[in-house]
Amino acid sequence: MKGVHNFAVTGGDSFRIALYQDNVPLGPLTEVYDPKGETRGRGYEEGGMLLINVTPVSIGRTVYTSFHSPVIWSFGTFSARGALIYNVTKGNKAVAVLDFGKLHTTAGSVFKVHLPIDEHFKSPFDSMPVGSLVIVL
Repeated sequence: MKGVHNFAVTGGDSFRIALYQDNVPLGPLTEVYDPKGETRGRGYEEGGMLLINVTPVSIGRTVYTSFHSPVIWSFGTFSARGALIYNVTKGNKAVAVLDFGKLHTTAGSVFKVHLPIDEHFKSPFDSMPVGSLVIVL
């Protein structure tokens, strides 16, 4: 799957996931990573976490992709309402916006975001329907 973003495991682009606080206007018009409104706190670094690509799967004209999951921040003390997956290789271009449905807080414990791989309509927090990244060719 190669277009703007190259999701290949070998030779593919580098992607990150950044967490955002409540009331940050992430959505369909988000074009690039912006640290404004990004989560702050112990155990969280600006720019978020590097993601590990998973081999894309194509079914007909549809390609499904994700990243190694879950993404884990250990011993963090911070809150997040959503996230942005962005492509570091392509000038921090936005790939996907995740809405967690509510503000989630961790205080000195593990903070996990589950990214669906082959399980469509599974939430990052197993509580609301969110699909895999789907690209129609």
